[in-house]
Amino acid sequence: MGIKCGDVQVANNLLKSKFDCSLHLVGTPKHYGLLGTISLSDAKANIRSIEYVVSSGVVNFTDSSSIRPTFDVRAEAKVSHEQIEYQIHVGAQGTP
Repeated sequence: MGIKCGDVQVANNLLKSKFDCSLHLVGTPKHYGLLGTISLSDAKANIRSIEYVVSSGVVNFTDSSSIRPTFDVRAEAKVSHEQIEYQIHVGAQGTP
């Protein structure tokens, strides 16, 4: 069974983003898996009053015998303190 989504948006106090996905549910009712990708676009995250621009964000499903996602998210922010500007780069990857 294929699942495609487009024009899905999230907007709350932590994240504003668009999502695209292409997923396939595979296997049998007793032994199933999920294959495909969910991608973020035009994303901004607000963490501790700092706005991060998400440069890339993807959740991959690659296991045909279970639903086991992996994720990789990269974001940047500019912060000023006492007339000094800092560029912050943040990355997170792994499995939930």
